[in-house]
Amino acid sequence: GVGPSTFEITRPASGRCIDNVLSNSPLPTTSEIRNSFVSDHSSLLCPIVLEVPVTNVQYKWRRCFSPSAIAMFSESLDFIDWSNVFMHESVNDMYAAFKNLFDALFQQCFPVRRVKIETVDRIKRLVNRSPAVIASRDKLHYLRDRASINHETKRVYRTELRRHSALLKRTRREINDSSIAESPNIARTMWGIVNSCTKHKKSSEPIKTIALSDKLISD
Repeated sequence: GVGPSTFEITRPASGRCIDNVLSNSPLPTTSEIRNSFVSDHSSLLCPIVLEVPVTNVQYKWRRCFSPSAIAMFSESLDFIDWSNVFMHESVNDMYAAFKNLFDALFQQCFPVRRVKIETVDRIKRLVNRSPAVIASRDKLHYLRDRASINHETKRVYRTELRRHSALLKRTRREINDSSIAESPNIARTMWGIVNSCTKHKKSSEPIKTIALSDKLISD
């Protein structure tokens, strides 16, 4: 926290006036107060410590080897012009030319993406295991891989992305309703669902209503 080094009056006309001060560091670190721009006298020098909670978010870089990407890679190999490889005289130059063509296609079909490492809750794990969600995700991967080289596919990909988002919400709602209906302690299960949907600040899907015995219980 921030606190003064003295509690005595620093101005003769006011006993509760705090000078506007500037820190010598633009970042929230251990720093020292320097002279103020608006004070009628030099502000007191007092050390301050600003502590900001640090969120430890870990990321990993991984390649996407989806079935659609593998199929696109196999198809694209047939359309590469390999004639430039045989224009070189030495074997090393031929291999270098071949490797450049192969690596360029490999990077295009299997790009490296940053993946956030996070703990998946039970509801999200059940949603990801839904056959409808798996089929929709595979279709999205197929369209996304081709949208990178075919601009006409981007419009279809955006449409399927909206459908996939609606499917995720509908599947999550069905799983929540089923969990409530089968729970021996309905109230506890309902509160668990509410907490899981509202405790994360980054949650873009807050719970709205829960269907239970033809009644709507609003959050």
